[in-house]
Amino acid sequence: MKMCPYQKRTWAEIYLHNLQYNFNVIRKAVNNAKVCCVIKANAYGHGAIHLAQMYQECGADFFAVSNIEEALQLRAANIKLPILILGYSDPKCAEILSQQNISQCVFSSDYANALSENAVAKNVSVKIHVKI
Repeated sequence: MKMCPYQKRTWAEIYLHNLQYNFNVIRKAVNNAKVCCVIKANAYGHGAIHLAQMYQECGADFFAVSNIEEALQLRAANIKLPILILGYSDPKCAEILSQQNISQCVFSSDYANALSENAVAKNVSVKIHVKI
């Protein structure tokens, strides 16, 4: 079967000045509310580290990612803002979450208890975000 040559010719062009403009419009519209930039899945394929650096300079309050690996990639790139993990992290990662100032979304009391037990065992505190 012969493929049409145009099927693989897609791309996305990201203009950083447009993203900065959009961020500033949102920042102004929400007044004093915190702004979380969701950059999971490599910022949906657009480069999480690069966009996180730009949003950090623009004044973002925190970031949201899918998993602990994405969060640690941001920390390795010197991203200092708080990070929220929206997906699951093994409760055994409590010490890493604490040390790296990464918050974990908690979706059940069983998961909260398991995370708490692991944090207590390592004598650390883990910031959580309760999903309701």
